[in-house]
Amino acid sequence: MNPLRGESIIKGDFYESTIYLQMLKGESFTDVFPTHNARAVTVFAKNTGENSASIFLQNSPNGLDFVEDPQSLELEAGKMGYLVPYIFSKYTRAVARSTQTASVCLWVQIQNHSYCQHPL
Repeated sequence: MNPLRGESIIKGDFYESTIYLQMLKGESFTDVFPTHNARAVTVFAKNTGENSASIFLQNSPNGLDFVEDPQSLELEAGKMGYLVPYIFSKYTRAVARSTQTASVCLWVQIQNHSYCQHPL
């Protein structure tokens, strides 16, 4: 298991993944995560580096071809924010971009449709 990535699945109702992206400069991408069965998706991002970074989502119908979601976060060092996909897509990934060395911690949290079928 990669120490920079942690995942858990709880009864198929909730998916969570913690991902650390590091870059010298340019872009760094998460793996693609399936959102076809998602009721709600939130990606939290924290800039853990010393330089600013932009974080945004990309959506895909097939996991190969991507379009950028219209929203993005501009995070200074130590700041945190969140993104929610603007459109529905079968696949999603997060991207971090910086013109300098940067580090970002991302928490991907997905609530699946099956959650509504299991009352508390």
